[in-house]
Amino acid sequence: MGSTYYDNIVLRVKKPGEKDVDTRRVDRPDRELEAWIHDRVATRVVITAIDPEVPSISLSGPNNWTYSTRVADKDALKLVKVGDRLDIAWTEAVMLSTTAPK
Repeated sequence: MGSTYYDNIVLRVKKPGEKDVDTRRVDRPDRELEAWIHDRVATRVVITAIDPEVPSISLSGPNNWTYSTRVADKDALKLVKVGDRLDIAWTEAVMLSTTAPK
């Protein structure tokens, strides 16, 4: 049996007055000898802190959600500031595969 995990986060700075998003989509197909689970959350978040030295960013969102993470592209932090609103699309997927016994 094998499995593959996929995790991706995409952020986009919102324009002033742009409508907030807050959606979740979960797919759980079941195919013979193979299965995958896909979870995608899209929501509005606010930048609460930026540390260019680490580099890292902290976010807050609906329902007291908070998240902090290191940032791979240090130059990207120059494009945003504390208080900016962002759309975040967070996708997680797991694929499982099996081999039938001989």
